[in-house]
Amino acid sequence: MVQFGRLFALASNQNSLVSDYWSLTGWVFAWRRDIRGGVEQEQLKTLMSLLDGYHLGMELDKWVWNLDISWCFSVKSTRNWIDDSGLPSGSMPTRWNCSVPIKINVFIWRLMMDRLHARSKLVERGVNLDSVLCPLCHDATEDVLHLFIQCTIANQIWKRVSLWLDLDITIFFSMRDMMDWIDARPNVRQQRAIVDTVFSVVIWVLWPFRNDILFST
Repeated sequence: MVQFGRLFALASNQNSLVSDYWSLTGWVFAWRRDIRGGVEQEQLKTLMSLLDGYHLGMELDKWVWNLDISWCFSVKSTRNWIDDSGLPSGSMPTRWNCSVPIKINVFIWRLMMDRLHARSKLVERGVNLDSVLCPLCHDATEDVLHLFIQCTIANQIWKRVSLWLDLDITIFFSMRDMMDWIDARPNVRQQRAIVDTVFSVVIWVLWPFRNDILFST
């Protein structure tokens, strides 16, 4: 109707479907009269060249998901696409733990992408603060490594967690070290999933605890 106005004006049924013009022998159009030369013939020639190579099947139309070989949508294929196309090269795969709420998974993702607004990060972005010290212990500059691992309060929590889980928790030098250590746990009786869940919850709880102390004073 828009691109081939003269042909549309000649169509015998302007409310027809595309499939009405397809048969086993190819495209068959119904006109109110024969196509004449000039603009009409030129538009028909252009239309047929665009349709060349296209044919309609007998199946019903359906949506397909081309990120998966099964053509069906899956969270895994979406995550793989994000990892391959949306994240910086060399970054670790997206983590997802089905045992914790979505907000915790998103928080861990932000943490691993270094997107949490710790005080050191705010200073790097030019934000003026009255102090860059950790609001929990006031002993060192607050960055994610200190807040979640090295801080005195965090360190005490991890010691209690290690006793509770009967684990010898090593010294972590980065958050990625921690995640790699979790992934290296033996998957006996879903031990790895349990450790991942507990660690994710502890990390999540530390952040609002830090915010309560920081913004309530």
